[in-house]
Amino acid sequence: MSVFEHQIDDDVSALQEQLNAAKERTKELVRADQALRKTIEALAGDADLSSVVGRVLVTAGEQLEASVVEYWIHDSDTMARLAMSCREGRVYNGSDFANDPRVAGITIRVP
Repeated sequence: MSVFEHQIDDDVSALQEQLNAAKERTKELVRADQALRKTIEALAGDADLSSVVGRVLVTAGEQLEASVVEYWIHDSDTMARLAMSCREGRVYNGSDFANDPRVAGITIRVP
């Protein structure tokens, strides 16, 4: 194989790598676009803030491929409490936490 043919092979390989990277990036952008659209639809169609936050948590969990996403509220300058959680796509709120001894009444000190 000549030097020229090796160069062509190298160029083709580099272009194939760039094409594969572009395809992967396109998939990521499509997923992000879908998440943004879901969030906008939730904001536009629901006046209940708790419901909107729950939908945002579900969407964030899907995008991050996270099994748990939590929303904490700062009650004071130094304390925060768990207000809402999404676990495996299911949303839990304060009333759910009140009956769960694993999380009921838990607060954290915020520096």
